[in-house]
Amino acid sequence: MSDCLTNKLLKLFKEQISKIVKSVIDASLIFMVPLWHRRKLKKLRGRKKFKIVFFALNSSAWKFETLYRLMEKDEHFDPLILVCPITYYDRDNMIRLMDKEYDYFRSHGYSVLNSCNSGTGNWLDVKKEIAPDVIFFTHPWDMSRPQYLIRNYLDHLTCYSPYGFYVSDLHRKSYSDFFYSALWRNFLETEIHKGFYSEMSKRPSNGVVTGYPWADLITDKNYKPGNPWKKSIYNLKRIIWAPHHTIPEQGNSIDFSSFLTYSGIMISVAERLHDRIQIAFKPHPLLKKKLYTDPGWGKERTDKYYLKWALMDNGQLCEDDYSDLFLTSDAMIHDSMSFIAEYLYAGKPSLFLMNDPDIEKRLNEIGKLAVRQHYHAFNEKDISDFIEDVVLAGNDIKEDERKEFCNIYLKPPNSVTASENIFNEIRACLFNA
Repeated sequence: MSDCLTNKLLKLFKEQISKIVKSVIDASLIFMVPLWHRRKLKKLRGRKKFKIVFFALNSSAWKFETLYRLMEKDEHFDPLILVCPITYYDRDNMIRLMDKEYDYFRSHGYSVLNSCNSGTGNWLDVKKEIAPDVIFFTHPWDMSRPQYLIRNYLDHLTCYSPYGFYVSDLHRKSYSDFFYSALWRNFLETEIHKGFYSEMSKRPSNGVVTGYPWADLITDKNYKPGNPWKKSIYNLKRIIWAPHHTIPEQGNSIDFSSFLTYSGIMISVAERLHDRIQIAFKPHPLLKKKLYTDPGWGKERTDKYYLKWALMDNGQLCEDDYSDLFLTSDAMIHDSMSFIAEYLYAGKPSLFLMNDPDIEKRLNEIGKLAVRQHYHAFNEKDISDFIEDVVLAGNDIKEDERKEFCNIYLKPPNSVTASENIFNEIRACLFNA
């Protein structure tokens, strides 16, 4: 046997042993986590005020506006947002993004800290400098520094509610990941998601159906959205174009995104109908990074393309929170996974770009139902027909169907909002510990 083959076999053997050891350790930790949570609750018994910390990575995935405000108004809670780094980026871009997100949250009236000290470059020690009682994660992925991941807080009361409405079948499989089993509470969107979670999770008892908290603002009849659209001398219909990040070769086998096909076409549509529509370019936050490394795009072309949307008279670039954008829009054109369900809350017509004609095979049960509430496009003509017939002419034949779907599947339980369900669950657990 050659030395080369021997080394390969030895490397493979070590990798397998490492996986087995990690699996055993994780199983032991999952067994211990409920005991640590009960111990934490016992320590909090009798307390009158609790510090709640939200680990935020980017404002576009911030879905806790209503929940934060509920806690802010309650004398027993002291909520705080901690801006954490996204380590996918190089250090300069990572720090720049954190500063941008810090400014966003501060300008919107939140109590917020930056996890990186701009003066010293040191990272904040959450346990020593904040000492939180409850921690909310806003992403389930290991995309931040180790001190801001769940493995560092197994003895804390940790919570999660999805940053996007889960419609992909891949998300069902992810429920078996360590992150979900380590949580104190995993707040789920619907009873259908609870079924997935019960099937796949190693610890399904921590799953609680509350509804989807981001939708609380969208469905609040008393909420008055701001106007994020550019002013125009024309009476324009407002369309959101939201391409996903799963471009070919970079989609993790999903390949939902049709951006490479329609990037030029959407510019042409905006220019051709400049006196009839305006388009908000709302790309997935990860799309830019993937275009930077795409052989046909790269950083220069990508930056120029994003800038073109930002400067167009009837176009704009939207990279932050999109609640008001949804509420003040007339329609959406997209291939985003989460928006398959999220935009239905807004009650407006939407066109799904069918980059994959077999998309339903990639969706879970509620995703299959939700995508059928959209109009579908397979080519440029379908996009033009949707804009002319549905958006401009108002022939929205799916309106009643969408309303029925929302009433059956998307309403939160207990005749209250999703945020109220989460708030009530946490409050009951802390005061009845």
